[in-house]
Formats: sequence, C-alpha cells, structure tokens
Amino acid sequence: MVDIATEKDVERLRQAAQILASENRHLYQRLEDVTRQLARAQGQDEIEAIQLELRLLQEKLAKNNRALF
Repeated sequence: MVDIATEKDVERLRQAAQILASENRHLYQRLEDVTRQLARAQGQDEIEAIQLELRLLQEKLAKNNRALF
C-alpha cells in the first residue's frame, strides 16, 4: 500500500484513492447489510437504524477527509 503521507507520485496517489473509495463503497454496503440484520434481530425499525448508522459514518468520513486534505 502507498504511504500517502510521503508518496510524491501523483498517479500512485490517485490509484490509492480509487482503491480506498472502492473499499469504502464495499464497507458501506456491508455495514448496511449488517445493520439491517441487527435491527431485525432486535425488532427495531430497520430503515431508522440504517439511516442513523449511515449518518454517523458519513460524519466520520467527512471528518477524516478534512483531516486528510
């Protein structure tokens, strides 16, 4: 993996960003699936639980992006 803190090659950084973006999309989907399963198991409203979890993750992602850039 590329160390984005020290890497100077723009193309390598672009590739790393694309890989990370793809992984984030995959993880969001997985989190949504698991959150649905958990809400169902706990008898909660699935949509509400998913929206809350996604909102928290979006806030965390935005914070991380601000710190990175």
